[in-house]
Amino acid sequence: ARQQMAAELESVTESFTEMRLKVIKQQEVIKQLAAKQPQEARQQQEARQQQEARQQQEARQQLAVKQQQEARQQMAAELESVTESFTEMRLKVIKQQEVIKQLAAKQPQEARQQQEARQQQEARQQQEARQQQEARQQLAVKQQQEAR
Repeated sequence: ARQQMAAELESVTESFTEMRLKVIKQQEVIKQLAAKQPQEARQQQEARQQQEARQQQEARQQLAVKQQQEARQQMAAELESVTESFTEMRLKVIKQQEVIKQLAAKQPQEARQQQEARQQQEARQQQEARQQQEARQQLAVKQQQEAR
């Protein structure tokens, strides 16, 4: 009976020891999993932050492209308007020159003097118009460069 009890006690002790080793192994596995979870959470957070940063960068780039396109369109419209104004002014000058020629034919001396005065005035106006157009073009180029 003692041998049988000793054998049972030894068997129970072995089972208990095996169970204790399993518990220790499970605790190690739990520790490893617990250590991985914060790391995985950090990695997921970093991935989310990188994705958000990429999306924000893309949005900024799209906005910059849109603003550049709008600036170009605005400058093109301004340039077209300046060109139209210059063309209209040039047509007025041509008409004035025709009127001056007709008057000059009627009143030679006086008309020549008036024509010279008008031509000088027209030359000044044309020069001013060219300077204004150049200034607008330089401004448009400068705005476009700043928009970039």
